[in-house]
Amino acid sequence: MLINRIRKVYGADWDLNSIKFYNEKQLHDNLVTITNSEDFLRLYNAEAYEREIKPFEMEDEVYELEKDTDIQIARNRAMLTNIGQAMGICVGGYGGQVECGHSRIAYLKVNGAYEVCIELTKRKNPDTKKFEYTIVQAKLRYNELVGKKEFYYNIVKEWADKHNIAINTYDMKVYDEKKLVIEA
Repeated sequence: MLINRIRKVYGADWDLNSIKFYNEKQLHDNLVTITNSEDFLRLYNAEAYEREIKPFEMEDEVYELEKDTDIQIARNRAMLTNIGQAMGICVGGYGGQVECGHSRIAYLKVNGAYEVCIELTKRKNPDTKKFEYTIVQAKLRYNELVGKKEFYYNIVKEWADKHNIAINTYDMKVYDEKKLVIEA
């Protein structure tokens, strides 16, 4: 693992043979010395930072979902991390799913605070060749369901209807204190 990490940072130019091998402990200690060095950590953290702020490559249609609304699309891993930390949810770990095109993450901020996080899946319509989206998760802070807060439910439902976004999640069922009231 240490060797792979070093090669990832220093590239193919780094040669394991530059470390004399006497025994496993000595080799391990030398590798740890390299990975803990100021130079290595500076390069490693710069690479990690670049990865976090690198914009996701997404289809053009996803940006249409932001028109005339406060609901926005997350653009990079750093934004997912910020949303997850602010809301107490796990969306910060969705970077790989977004990068590979499996998911898109939308969010709503109210008075500067993240209040709603929406996971969308996409599929290409074979007839129109355009992407269509489905809401598969809609969460408030600490994974509370959007359907439990009428104010946020109405915003998300109106947005989904306006953009022909299908809803396929229990998160968008409207609840009162005693029973299910409306199914989305």
